[in-house]
Amino acid sequence: MRKGIDVSRWQGCIDWCKASKVIDFAILKIGGSDGGLYRDKYYDTNYLGAKAHNVPVGIYFYMGSDCNTADKGRALAVNILKMLANDSYEYPVYLDVEGTNIVEKDGVTDAVYECCRTLEEAGFYVGVYGSDVSTFRDRVNADALARFDKWVARYPLENDCTVIKSCGMRQYSSTGKVEGIQGNVDLDIAYYDFPTIIKNKHLNGF
Repeated sequence: MRKGIDVSRWQGCIDWCKASKVIDFAILKIGGSDGGLYRDKYYDTNYLGAKAHNVPVGIYFYMGSDCNTADKGRALAVNILKMLANDSYEYPVYLDVEGTNIVEKDGVTDAVYECCRTLEEAGFYVGVYGSDVSTFRDRVNADALARFDKWVARYPLENDCTVIKSCGMRQYSSTGKVEGIQGNVDLDIAYYDFPTIIKNKHLNGF
């Protein structure tokens, strides 16, 4: 298992020199579509900082609640691909679906499936992020998304997941402390050797 973090603008300016000494990887927020399409204002700084200190990275994109049809999912994937165009990732490209609408579960599932499928066909290792129960039970039909890897949030690490029994990555804390980061940060464990898998299959820009 490899230990990592996931970060966004909420962590502010990160000292990647210090952080690189205590983590094995980082998942960076690249942007979202909640309230309109946007790029996380710290993504570029975090990407360059992590890469400069040999920290393998993946990314996540926060899907807005208005993405609730297959057509919208495909359109969203096109916009995400534009954001990914110039970078490479040793860890997966994750779609964060924890903010989707519970009452539109079927439509959201269609959107997530088509977004992930489109990204996958473009040459990316794609996964879906959310909490074990409130996302994968309540917001999407998990069985319909079985082909895609999962990044599951459930705290603490000792608590077994009840909905998603197998996943490539687990988020186990939102109050972690890491050298080089002021305040709290999410902590993660990767169960797979993603860098080897992704590079051997020439995915994610490799």
